[in-house]
Amino acid sequence: MNFAVIFLCLLFGAIVGFEFGKYMERRRIREAMKGISQRIKEAAEKVQILVEKQQEQLVSVLGKLGVVGFDTRYYKTSNDIPAINKKEELDLCSRMITEMTGKGAMDSEIGRVVRYSMVVIDAEKLNLDWMKAKQDEGIDLLKAKYLRPLDGDNVVRGPLGGPIVWMSKAKEETKDGERT
Repeated sequence: MNFAVIFLCLLFGAIVGFEFGKYMERRRIREAMKGISQRIKEAAEKVQILVEKQQEQLVSVLGKLGVVGFDTRYYKTSNDIPAINKKEELDLCSRMITEMTGKGAMDSEIGRVVRYSMVVIDAEKLNLDWMKAKQDEGIDLLKAKYLRPLDGDNVVRGPLGGPIVWMSKAKEETKDGERT
């Protein structure tokens, strides 16, 4: 009989110990999850603060460029306009912004190119007069002022019609067939 009682006590103790172990494990998991969720919450708050700062900076930059409040629908037209080579025009805008930034152009000048690129992007879809936008924003003047010619070009006309001479990057062949 002692053996049966001892065996039952051991069995009961093992079951209680096993259940207590499961309880303790669940408790440790809950505490760990609380810690993790608290750290996630703190990280989310930090990210939110950073996003708000970036949005403020973006609005500030867009304000300096004169893009805030600009509506491309101003250029909406019912007239037929020439087809636009969107890729070519956007490449031009990209080149201009890069060159202008490198040469220290004013924010308002860069903003003119940005506004023009916005019209170009929506020109086909919204039937926008991209040529009027190009004229209004003075893209040709900015191009003459800031954009260096591509290889092979020698002369670019300035804002007043005078030539701006650039050294050509195109290499000339000599009589020997070598490039200089």
